[in-house]
Amino acid sequence: MSSTLGLKNQKSTAELKDADRRIKLARKGDYLALLKFLDNESVSGEAKYSAVLELVKMTNSRQVGFRGLEYLRNCVNSKYSGDERTVRMRSMLEEVASQQLNSPMVRKAARAELERIR
Repeated sequence: MSSTLGLKNQKSTAELKDADRRIKLARKGDYLALLKFLDNESVSGEAKYSAVLELVKMTNSRQVGFRGLEYLRNCVNSKYSGDERTVRMRSMLEEVASQQLNSPMVRKAARAELERIR
């Protein structure tokens, strides 16, 4: 009886370790995919902006979130000026900060940036 429980416990532990390893690899893959995507010159600016925004909104990886947020801020700063820049930046940051799927640290950074520009 106890050997059966021990085997079930070992199996559960192995499954948890495997799931944790897959999550880490997926996050690493997201980051590498983001870097490759940002370096891809054949993708138009608007398509790249939209895709990066979606990735930042849904990934739980801090690395991907911060790198994507930095890219989005740079895009808005380089394309727009004056009031339009402020409006676009605010809208993008509100969208990132309102998501529950992304990293809490990324949401916190987006909220801090939002407070700074208000």
